Amino acid sequence: MSFATQFRREVDALYGRRAHWLRHVIDFARPGRPPQFTRRQRGLAIARLQELASDALTDQLARDEFEASVAYRRSWHVKRGKAWRYDMRKREFLDWYDSKVGVTTCI
Repeated sequence: MSFATQFRREVDALYGRRAHWLRHVIDFARPGRPPQFTRRQRGLAIARLQELASDALTDQLARDEFEASVAYRRSWHVKRGKAWRYDMRKREFLDWYDSKVGVTTCI
């Protein structure tokens, strides 16, 4: 599960406990004790939310850095204007490769 989804669920659960009394007034009463919303629970929830938010930001920053470090894909396709014979296509491909890719390591 993504960090953003975990964060969203945690916030929904936190505000669900906080607004239980309002839902109870408007909606039908449900059996059982109302959920507690104490200072300790609030502090723990804030700590969890901070951790999830920092994990989500770290994950996004790592993805951005990875995308920035990966070279743009270069591809060569047989299109109109390129040779039809194999040896000519191979020579054109090698010329294209030398001009666009060069001597960098690639897969």
